[in-house]
Amino acid sequence: FRHHLKYQSASIFPSGSIFPSIAAIKQVELFTNWRPFVPEEFKDRICPEPTKEVIDKVKMDKRTKAKRKAEAKLKAVTTADNGEKEGLSAVTTAADNGEKE
Repeated sequence: FRHHLKYQSASIFPSGSIFPSIAAIKQVELFTNWRPFVPEEFKDRICPEPTKEVIDKVKMDKRTKAKRKAEAKLKAVTTADNGEKEGLSAVTTAADNGEKE
């Protein structure tokens, strides 16, 4: 099997670095998550180390996404809290006036 893979590697993998069409996050994922499972002779062709710029871009994108998600969650919790308070205020006001809900 390895011989067959070694024979095909020249024809299916382009020479040079990683495929340019692979997204930056996938390049980092290939290197960090999958490289340990790739046979030693193929590691530099299949899972090469991404450039520092690519790694930095992925880190920044992840931070931005996490920040947006946290802000959206905070906004949802704040909105839900305000809705509960308004509903509670209406019930309290109606009870104070002797009215039924």
